[in-house]
Amino acid sequence: MLDVATRGLGRALSILVLMALLLGGVALGQPIPEEEVSDRVERWDVSLRQISSVLDDPELSVDQIESGRAELENLRGSVTALVNELNSELGPYEERLRNLAPAAEGGPPDNGALAEERDRLTTEMAAVQAELGLTQDLEFRISTAVKKFVDRRRDIFTTQLKSRSPGVAEPGVWPRAVEGLQREARQIIEETTSQFNEMAMVSSEGARLLVGAIVVFGLLILLFRLKRWAEDRLTFRMRNGEPPRQPASLAVSLTLTRLLLPAAAMGLVLVWLANSGLIGPSAEPLVAGLSRAVLVVIGAYGLGSAFFAPNEPALRVSKLDDHEAAKAHRRVVALAVVVGLDNTLIVGGFTSIDLPFEAQVVVNTALLIVGGICLWLTATALRPEQPETDLSADEQRSPPLLPYFLNLMRDVVRLAAIAAPLLALLGYYFASRYVFYPMVFSGAALGIGILLFYMVRDGVAQFVPEDEGSSRFRMIPVLVGFMLICAAIPVLALIWGASGTDLSAWWKLVEDGFSVGDVSLSPIDALLFLVVFAIGYLLTRMIQGILSRNVLPLTSLDSGGRDAVVAGVGYFGVFVSALVAISATALDLSNLAIVAGALSVGIGFGLQNIVNNFVSGVILLIERPIKAGDWVELSSGMGYVKKVNVRSTEVQTFDRSTLFVPNSELISSPVINWTHTDMHGRIIVKVGVAYGTDPRKVEGILQKIADSHTMLLPRPAPYVLFRGFGSDSLDFEIRGVLRDVNWILNVQSDINYEISRRFGEEGIEIPFAQREVTIKNLSDMGEGIARVAGAATAPASKQSAAGVEDTDTETGEGDNGEGDGAGPGSHA
Repeated sequence: MLDVATRGLGRALSILVLMALLLGGVALGQPIPEEEVSDRVERWDVSLRQISSVLDDPELSVDQIESGRAELENLRGSVTALVNELNSELGPYEERLRNLAPAAEGGPPDNGALAEERDRLTTEMAAVQAELGLTQDLEFRISTAVKKFVDRRRDIFTTQLKSRSPGVAEPGVWPRAVEGLQREARQIIEETTSQFNEMAMVSSEGARLLVGAIVVFGLLILLFRLKRWAEDRLTFRMRNGEPPRQPASLAVSLTLTRLLLPAAAMGLVLVWLANSGLIGPSAEPLVAGLSRAVLVVIGAYGLGSAFFAPNEPALRVSKLDDHEAAKAHRRVVALAVVVGLDNTLIVGGFTSIDLPFEAQVVVNTALLIVGGICLWLTATALRPEQPETDLSADEQRSPPLLPYFLNLMRDVVRLAAIAAPLLALLGYYFASRYVFYPMVFSGAALGIGILLFYMVRDGVAQFVPEDEGSSRFRMIPVLVGFMLICAAIPVLALIWGASGTDLSAWWKLVEDGFSVGDVSLSPIDALLFLVVFAIGYLLTRMIQGILSRNVLPLTSLDSGGRDAVVAGVGYFGVFVSALVAISATALDLSNLAIVAGALSVGIGFGLQNIVNNFVSGVILLIERPIKAGDWVELSSGMGYVKKVNVRSTEVQTFDRSTLFVPNSELISSPVINWTHTDMHGRIIVKVGVAYGTDPRKVEGILQKIADSHTMLLPRPAPYVLFRGFGSDSLDFEIRGVLRDVNWILNVQSDINYEISRRFGEEGIEIPFAQREVTIKNLSDMGEGIARVAGAATAPASKQSAAGVEDTDTETGEGDNGEGDGAGPGSHA
């Protein structure tokens, strides 16, 4: 009967478990329908084949390659998302199958419903695994196709760099170039003349054109006069020899004035030309390129003025003198003119105008020759500062890195200035352009970054006062500099040939991270961890500051208790910040736990002292056997506790040196804390009097001395003890309790002074030890002396030797204090 009941109960429990698992399976999430996954994989496979088919075209351009690669990257993102989704589905299946594992041998048989559910889950998981395998295979094929596109683009780029076109020195290049330029110039002139004649024939159009030109000319004069007036107003004090009061604001204002007003004038001219009707189809590309060129020159003039400041030495970022700064500024503007003309004639002009390639070669060579000269001369601006002559030997052995970096950069720039024109003359058109223009654009990008850094640094120095609380704001330029370096990396990559698709792929790699074995590392997760932890740490420090300044002073805790509470809040805040940062980044610590377990023995032996001191520090903060401000006596010395740190405790000795005591020593070794519970402490003053003195009289005098001292507590009252009969004196002690034990040396000194005065008045003698020295066998010694000195001196020697008496006076104990370390030297 009992067996039947047991079986019925087991069957009921099995049914309940099965229902719970079924409900749990519904709650864990609905699986993706198999048909939907198959359809998506099939569509993506078709798209992959269509995109990859363009690689068969031998005339494939770089733009087509980048377009196809971008489509593949988007396709790979969708496939990767599906792979992650299918992987997330496998987890619940595996968990449920573990819960439905078959019974062990010898146990009760499995329930039929449990077996059916286990079979069903196994079948569904196999289907998901099959879909996952197909999706992962598609992801691998997409990655392979992306690599083929990257290799094809690299091959095209390498071929262009190695290709050699007709050089300017080869016959037939100049005639075809001049002929093409003349033909295009005639076409532009004819179109413009025709447009002008048509407008001149209509009186209203001619008047509108004339009025517009007059208005634009007048506005241009007004803008440039406004620019000149603003510069004079801003630099008035400096031109009179006065240093600028707000250099950062002045530098920003001057730079904006030199950038915005000329840019506004350029925009005004472009608006008038666009509405004038004079520009024909052939001239539109050149006008657009020319407008970009003018903007480049304006930007180079404004930013170069901010960097070199030829007329404002107080605002100069570079270390050049006035003459060198003016020359460097002119060379930067000349380089901008070269870049602008290249953008107008080659990048913006010849791509829209049907001109022979020989014209591009001639114009490119001429521009690179002029640009190479300007670039060579501009490289002198990279001259580092002269090293100081009064440096120490260590500083001379380890010179700063910046001068070497600047020298290296100057050599690289000069090499590019020589190589670019030389390659152009030899006919390597693409290679010459790749050497010259990315170098110029890189210098411009780095110069803008340096200007932004100096602007932030000078702004912080101008608007943040010099006080103790400004140290946190002084970190702003450092953070801005780090951000500028991070921003410069993709900009420089784009300048030197990387595409937007490359940057997207690199960013995807940064987001997803990379795997080392089973450990996945992601820079984004690491950065997020640091940011979250930094925020938590700052909040912890803020709470500590509020507690120490506003909350704890209102309580009855002493200074040591307040320090313990603040330190405990700090430890707890750092621990919670680390946990929140780990949770925010979803770090998988299982692999780290395995590694830590494998290395636990070695780490334990290597860090056991540190862990011991840390745990001891926590115990000290909780139990508080010592606290900040206590007077402690250790085996290594004595002094005041200044701070209980994580690893050690700072003790300031009485000679004003700092003693760092490991926390474990304070826990495991005896420590005398003179001020643990309160500031009271016993004092003992010893004194001896000569034999024959009335002990009661001595007792009365000492009692009056003790009662009259204000530092001795009346309760318990001080008292006098007759300690005994010493070898040389009658020994007495004054014993009492001090109000503040820190003044023990001062009180001992005061009592000793008073004892000396009162004993002198009462005629009481304080004895000192006396000893009589007796020399044995003195007669034998006299005979020896007599034999040496002679018979005449022998009687005198014996007579003097017979009366030799030597008395050695020794000072007794006499130390009426506590010895060398009786109290703090600050009160001695």
